[in-house]
Amino acid sequence: MNEKIYVSHSLREKEGKNHLKLFKAIEKQKTFNEAELHEIFRKEKFVSRLAVLKQYLHEYILKKLNSFHYHNSMETTLHQFLLETDILINRKLYAQAI
Repeated sequence: MNEKIYVSHSLREKEGKNHLKLFKAIEKQKTFNEAELHEIFRKEKFVSRLAVLKQYLHEYILKKLNSFHYHNSMETTLHQFLLETDILINRKLYAQAI
């Protein structure tokens, strides 16, 4: 499965239709063109929140790509382990952090 399919399936299952519509519209563009997106979605209610939707989609895609590549390298796996350990220690869950 490639990255685009992974993100697309995840959006379809977990997020609203608007996120998926935006993702597919951006995917079809050869170069990013915000004015074109406004034109494409001019009749949609969410067009007034397009900037917020784009920001959320950007963060969501990064999280999904992180998940997609989680086990691809030892460095990524170790980094994730250290982040999780730090979270557990901050929550005073020392036994689970070991």
